[in-house]
This record gives sequence, C-alpha cells and structure tokens, in this order.
Amino acid sequence: MRTLSYVMPETFGDRVADALTMLIKGMLMVFLVLAILMIVLMIMERLFASKGEKKKEEKAEPVAAPVAAEPAPVAAVADDGALVAAITAAIAVTLASEQGGASSANGFRVVSFKRVGNKSAWNSN
Repeated sequence: MRTLSYVMPETFGDRVADALTMLIKGMLMVFLVLAILMIVLMIMERLFASKGEKKKEEKAEPVAAPVAAEPAPVAAVADDGALVAAITAAIAVTLASEQGGASSANGFRVVSFKRVGNKSAWNSN
C-alpha cells in the first residue's frame, strides 16, 4: 500500500522559493477579487445613476435667476460699518438664494453688536 506524504524541500533556497510562490499567488488572488469588486461596483453605479438622473429630470423645475440689486456707490456710504453691513447682507442673500432656503440656514448669525465711531450718528437727539 502506497501512502502519500509531502516531501520537504531539501535546501533553504527551495523553501524560500515555495514561500515566495505562495505569497505571489495569494497577492494575485486578493488583487483579482478587488478588481472584480471594482468592476461590479462600477456597473451598479451606472445602472442606478441612470435611473436617478431620469427621476431628477422629471422633477426638475426651471429656477429663476436671482435679481441682482445695483450696488451702492462707495461715496454714498457714510462709514465703513455700513459698507461692511451692506456687503454681509449681499453675501447672505446670495447664499440663501443658492441654497434655496431661508437666510438663517446659510450659517450667518449675529453674535454681538458694537458701536463704532461717534455716538451722534446712533442717536438723533
């Protein structure tokens, strides 16, 4: 009766060669599986993206462009505070119209008020 047994390599070089062969085969298997997964995901992306675009095209409504106000001349602005307030308001309106939401949703928030310049401009008395 014949028994099958594994014959050990005789030299250290044979052992290293067997180990490297197994390492390369394992790495090739991993990369092959990753490539197959990538191809499957790309196919799924194309299938589902085309269905999503059709739904978006059906629901899309024409959006009117925001009406741009004429900027105030720099000479007409009395002080820098009013200029900063006007620029901040213009940015807030632009961001709100781009996001399609209210102006509170754009991230601007008044933290504090600070008087700048002479006090006679604030009080008419």
